[in-house]
Amino acid sequence: MYQFQKEINTNIKLNLKGVNDLDNAGYLCELGAIVNISDDMKMHMYLNKIIGDDTQDEDYRFNQMEDFSHFRVEFIYSF
Repeated sequence: MYQFQKEINTNIKLNLKGVNDLDNAGYLCELGAIVNISDDMKMHMYLNKIIGDDTQDEDYRFNQMEDFSHFRVEFIYSF
């Protein structure tokens, strides 16, 4: 498991997170950005990719999760 975070400036943070299977070729990787739109509003964007291992059967967890790869955007408003 790994996680890296880089603050580009006071309004933008980039994230990279992941989990690698040490025994097989499966992994999960997520690239994210947090943008401060204003003092009261933030936008979170994430791209999530899951790769299985073709040498494993359908019971292998990363093979089961491949269809859950996604892109999401969240808006957070604080008042």
